[in-house]
Amino acid sequence: SGEILTVAPIPFLVQEVIGGILSIDYAVAVIPVNGNSSIALEANNTGNSLQSFTISIEESLEDINLTMISSTEIEIEPGQFSIVQVEVTADQFARADENHSAQIVLSHNGIELDRVDVYIEMIANHQIEFDHASEYSVVPGMSLSIPVNVTNFGNLEEFMNFTTIPPLGWQASVTPLNMTIDGEGLEVLPLIIDIIVPPMSNNASLEPGSIHNLALIAHNVSDSINIGSTSVQFNVEPIFVLSSCLLYTSPSPRDATLARMPS
Repeated sequence: SGEILTVAPIPFLVQEVIGGILSIDYAVAVIPVNGNSSIALEANNTGNSLQSFTISIEESLEDINLTMISSTEIEIEPGQFSIVQVEVTADQFARADENHSAQIVLSHNGIELDRVDVYIEMIANHQIEFDHASEYSVVPGMSLSIPVNVTNFGNLEEFMNFTTIPPLGWQASVTPLNMTIDGEGLEVLPLIIDIIVPPMSNNASLEPGSIHNLALIAHNVSDSINIGSTSVQFNVEPIFVLSSCLLYTSPSPRDATLARMPS
């Protein structure tokens, strides 16, 4: 007749599930030398109870550092998430021609639950510097060779060629014309600039005291950009042309008398 005769409780045991994931498959940080960037991702509690999770970083990088900005120990309610923030910093010589990667790990009570890869892309720092005498004294028609030391203080190996912009009417050549040089200031390589100053003429602008400049430019072959330049100053000095001729004149009577006097 639908009458309830008795009521008995039926216990249900809910099993605790512990789980967690990180929200992205991988992260990328693009930074310049001496720069920094940050990475943000979500740590999700996929379990059914409040749990404490640990965030750690695994890396063995040189010149690049990864540091946790957020706490390494976080409590997350079931079905909720917490933001994880990591700061990435790079030193002066963090290489742009090498691969850099690390991993962020989510764990619970020492048991790893998830990890993501972090890739760091360094922005190329092209920094070719030249060491040479800044000024030379020249005269019309002379030739000279200028030794120059080349150093790469950038963060990648450079393959480059050299061009010169000499004064109008001058001749200039560079040896060698091409060069490959490692970064970080590890190498110092020599080159020679050979200069020919034109002879004196009405339109040569080689008056004494005039100043002329030559530019030397390093050009990256693969990226087609200028990666370093310098200039040399030339100071034009006067030319002294000495000529003499022997002129004969008859001695005066007094000179002739003195010439005949005994010593």
